[in-house]
Amino acid sequence: MQATLLGAAIAIILALVAALVGPYFVDWSDYRSVFETEVSRLAGLPVRVKGRIDARILPVPSVVLRDVEAGGSAESGRLKVREAAVELACTVKLGMNMLSRPVDTLADSVT
Repeated sequence: MQATLLGAAIAIILALVAALVGPYFVDWSDYRSVFETEVSRLAGLPVRVKGRIDARILPVPSVVLRDVEAGGSAESGRLKVREAAVELACTVKLGMNMLSRPVDTLADSVT
């Protein structure tokens, strides 16, 4: 019985360590097209991620997209954001908090 509990405890600890450290070893830019497709679908606009992508599972599941552009061509309006972060808040009610840094530039206002 004690060996079984010890084995279960070790397995849980290894799973937590893998969830904490594992995302640092993944090259998230390999999944850039997946992120762009999903964000474009949610926003209803074409979205391009030009910068780094970081994702974490622990302590809070989150994704940070850097140098994000949304919208069409410069004539129809384009939004540039230096950094966009999404955190999944795992509370009693599973909710999602959308966090975003201030808008860097608007293509329409740049001359």
